[in-house]
Amino acid sequence: MQKTSTTTARVATKTVQTLSGARPPADNALKGITTLFDTRAMSERFSNWLSPALGALASCEIEYVRYKPQTNCLICYILTFTTASNDTIEERSYAKLFTHSDYADACHKLSAKRWESHDSAAPTYLLEQEKAILYRFPNDTALKGLRTLTTPKRLQRILYQNLADYPKVTWRISDSKLNLTVASYKPERRAVLHIATKATNRSTAEKRPLSIYIRFYSDERGQTQIDCLKTLQTEHNSSDSLLTPQPICYLPEDRALLAYSIPGISLEELSTHNDIIHYTELTAKALATLHNTTANIFPSISHNQLVDQLRQELTTTTEYICSLVPEAQETASTIYSNLIQYLDKLTIDIGLTHGDFHPGQVIYQDEHIGIIDFDRAKNGPQLADLANYIANIRQLPEDNATSSISEIEDALTTFYESATTTNIDKQELSFWIAYKLFNMAVTPFRKCTPNWRASVSNILEQANNELQHTSLPSPSQKSTIFNKATNIDYVTPILQSHLSKAVGFDIQIAELEIPRAFVKSIDTTLIQYVISLKHATTQQLNNVIIYGELDPTQQGNNTDYINELKMTLRIFPHDTHLRELTNCFKSHSGPLWFKSTDFILNDSQMAFTAQEVHSYRQGKRCVMRGLIKGHLNKQLSSNSVYLKLSRPRYTARALAAQDVINMTIHGNNKEHFTLANILFTNIARGLIITEAVNAPTLYTMLKTHSKAPSASESFKHIESACHKIGVLLRNFQSGAVPIDIPLKTYTAEQEIDMLKQKVAQTSLLTPKYAQQLKQAFVSLENYQPKTNTDSAALSHRDFYDKQLFIESNKITLIDLDTLSLADPFLDTANFLAHLTLRGNQELLSKLQHSKAQEHFINGYYQQSKNSNTTNQSDSMIQLNWWYKATMLRLATLYALRPKWRHLTQQLIDDSHAGLPCQLLALQTCN
Repeated sequence: MQKTSTTTARVATKTVQTLSGARPPADNALKGITTLFDTRAMSERFSNWLSPALGALASCEIEYVRYKPQTNCLICYILTFTTASNDTIEERSYAKLFTHSDYADACHKLSAKRWESHDSAAPTYLLEQEKAILYRFPNDTALKGLRTLTTPKRLQRILYQNLADYPKVTWRISDSKLNLTVASYKPERRAVLHIATKATNRSTAEKRPLSIYIRFYSDERGQTQIDCLKTLQTEHNSSDSLLTPQPICYLPEDRALLAYSIPGISLEELSTHNDIIHYTELTAKALATLHNTTANIFPSISHNQLVDQLRQELTTTTEYICSLVPEAQETASTIYSNLIQYLDKLTIDIGLTHGDFHPGQVIYQDEHIGIIDFDRAKNGPQLADLANYIANIRQLPEDNATSSISEIEDALTTFYESATTTNIDKQELSFWIAYKLFNMAVTPFRKCTPNWRASVSNILEQANNELQHTSLPSPSQKSTIFNKATNIDYVTPILQSHLSKAVGFDIQIAELEIPRAFVKSIDTTLIQYVISLKHATTQQLNNVIIYGELDPTQQGNNTDYINELKMTLRIFPHDTHLRELTNCFKSHSGPLWFKSTDFILNDSQMAFTAQEVHSYRQGKRCVMRGLIKGHLNKQLSSNSVYLKLSRPRYTARALAAQDVINMTIHGNNKEHFTLANILFTNIARGLIITEAVNAPTLYTMLKTHSKAPSASESFKHIESACHKIGVLLRNFQSGAVPIDIPLKTYTAEQEIDMLKQKVAQTSLLTPKYAQQLKQAFVSLENYQPKTNTDSAALSHRDFYDKQLFIESNKITLIDLDTLSLADPFLDTANFLAHLTLRGNQELLSKLQHSKAQEHFINGYYQQSKNSNTTNQSDSMIQLNWWYKATMLRLATLYALRPKWRHLTQQLIDDSHAGLPCQLLALQTCN
């Protein structure tokens, strides 16, 4: 038999066409890779194997390549055979190349598989010299359903069982005329086959064509896909702008999905048509309809999870390109750095996305547009669909085009904007186009196109140009350093190395968080790092708080300076302004962060031992929760306390504020309002000890609610708490201020001055938002309300959910450091703005945060006779202005917080929008 095969092969290869041959990457672990890429050499192998059964091999073409350097390589071939009767047979086979050790294991597993063999040719073929195995379609090691569902009789039986419109008693579905063609095939991943046959009515002899696609998967993705198609059919069934494939069934045993095809012509074929702009308009409207799908088809994904995924994809692509085309390493690395740099700046509008949207996935049918192939659909960045389409049309030839690529791009974005009534952020679109082009750069290799190396370099150049000619801001030195210092992946190894050198032994960073950053001066920014440290020897875990002080204007001249970041480290508890803080910690040998807190309070009669650092702001204050040892006073009902250290003048101010509250409304408040019970003070040491409040804050309730199994029940408690807080705030503001305790007055003019400084400082570090922050500020500045000192009331000035402890019979307010006289709507708006923020953070739904705001306003106006404002129209304007000001302030703060930076755009938009009309109307009615 081997002799016959060899003879046949010599005859067949005389006329064989070898297509898509390309020089493979060098790989010393896969020595047979050269042969597998050589289509002439592979033609000889295929002839030896298949020609005796099928006829002479006329052509051999590489269709698809998947390659893991130093591990394996998989190549799919399209083979064309000519029979003795001059008929043409097209076959697919794939070769899988192994390392020397893996090849033996793969050969051993062959005997455990059941293979299809429909003629005299063997289903598999060993290439011993190359360490590769050839698999004949439909045999596939991962797509088991593919091997059994290519039998016409079985397909006929499945169609009878699942086509509701074609019952077997009424219709006859032909198996003899059933034509099965391969639409796409990626071995061991996915196969798409087209079924074309006819159904004949047994009574009337009516004939109907049947056109069905069957998709095979290597995993359980098919179940998710049919659920997706069913949902899209339900929601868009009556849509004039979007057609989606009608699902038939999913066969879990075979991992196969069947769906009706959408008849028509793909836009890839119509790309040079005279009416391409018209087709593009229809495509944009269809995509907008898809993006506006309201049903939750796929699991939600957070912004941080998405950014992590994108970062990982970029890393993988970069490594792949560098291994394939070493000469493109510098270009690929530059593009990678630029994309990573801008990744954290993106707002990223997350919603239903197609995931692989390009002209080949769009079908034109009688003024309707169908979108197919939802295998990569998910919740993700919707702008990426547009970018992917644009990146793909840039690869189409323009030889016979009646419209240029740029005209098609402009039409697509313009019509999409019109259909969605939103403005596309051109900067973000440019980012996504560059991102998609970068990921597409490996496609020429995977398709094994001739001169694929040059094609890879060409696409990389397109991506690089897209980044360079866009209007994405070129970051200043300050913003560049800030981005590095707030990039956890970048900063972790640097901090770990620096801290190990500082203490003299190796430590490991088990976890690192960056909860906040703020501008200290025009040249200095403070970044807070909360680090879980692991001692390399003892494996002891300790948390340490570190402040990085960024100052690009300075050069390092001490051991606490990190040159790569232009940053000086300030390690807790060292604080030049809170000197008493260092005394809280044991000072014997070893780094302070591995020591416990042991603070002597009063002549060694009592001591404080910290359990946790509750909050810390360098140079301002530190709050620790812990236990008191020894006798304190008779007021102590529990030995669990809060110890607050601050500068002496801040301590004096906080105590004076406490006195103001005690002399005005504390004790007479019918709504069970209270303050934390002070147990011990020492102004000279900047020390206040209060009894711990064993109740959750409203913020804690919101976080718990977002994870609660019974969300409706937990939200009732939140609504009740918001109503009580509204009553509390009105009573708080209604108190008469003692004339012998002067309080500072805070005005709208001071708010504007503060915002002006914050906008300027934030714009330096996040230039992406500079223009938008400035526009929001100018709007506030132009419409600031006049200050009426007669209407000034007690103002907490930091009144929000983290300052309010909620118990069943009382609410405890904390942190009175900023107590002032101010417009009463300052605190009101601050609380409402933070509820909006919690909605943006997904602790509350949009409806819930509006309901919570309504309950707060109803409580606030419960005793309207106590209102300090008389003109309802003026009060509505004032409340709205302070709300907008608060949202802008939050935007400047959260733009500097890595975890929540993605909310910045929404906060700016909320500042422009102001309070919803229904809330302002509710305020007016009250």
